[in-house]
Amino acid sequence: MKRKLALAVAIVSVFALIGFAVPTTVDVDWDAFGTGTPLVITFQNGDDALSTVVTTGAHFFGTFHAEDKDDNPYTYSVDSGLFQTTASVEGGGGILFEVERTDAKATMYGPAGQISHSEVWTTDGTAFLARRTTTNYASARNCNYSFQSNDQYQAAGTSYGIVHSVSSGDGDGATIQVLGSGSGVLTSMSDELGGRGFQLGNGCGCYHNSDFEAAGSGVYEIMAVGSNSLAGQGWSAPGGGTYFEQLIYNDGADVDDVHVAGD
Repeated sequence: MKRKLALAVAIVSVFALIGFAVPTTVDVDWDAFGTGTPLVITFQNGDDALSTVVTTGAHFFGTFHAEDKDDNPYTYSVDSGLFQTTASVEGGGGILFEVERTDAKATMYGPAGQISHSEVWTTDGTAFLARRTTTNYASARNCNYSFQSNDQYQAAGTSYGIVHSVSSGDGDGATIQVLGSGSGVLTSMSDELGGRGFQLGNGCGCYHNSDFEAAGSGVYEIMAVGSNSLAGQGWSAPGGGTYFEQLIYNDGADVDDVHVAGD
């Protein structure tokens, strides 16, 4: 049910770094106008994590910062990584940011395979995305406090979309999706992923900060699957289950306390 960014099906990579043996930091800035070819940035932190940014539009601009720390904490053979982007489009376009954790100290912390996926797009208006993800031997975390604490996902236009999803090492996870006309702003300051567990909209040892606000009309949905447990605001399934929530709104929306956790 998750809508993928249409521009991601035919792309040409313009920047790639793979498997460095020393600490590596990469910074990319862009400010471009629509050419029909999206900007694609991929950064691979050895065999430990892979990050991807895809963006295009009438006018698209932003920054990407990534670090392969090459630190191998506790000699677990998994380096730490940092990946973050702040990107905008004007006059129509979209932004995709995804981080996949590809290695873990599995004997102690469970399998790798966690994915954090974010998209915003608009047919004729504006879109903005700011997201930071860190990975290491134990977990992947979206800790956005002090980076972009509020309003990480913003979109406006005749037709727009927002998608934020997290999935664990065994495929459980949760997705927030919005399709609307007018404007929408999603705040999801913190997520945590490790082994077979996930938290969307909560975690990182921080205060809880997640909500959605919209003007105009649209459809807001949360979908989640937890094989062993699942819980959200005011509800729980201790033995696991599937959760689906939908709000169809015609004149704005205000959803407080957006979070789901499970394993």
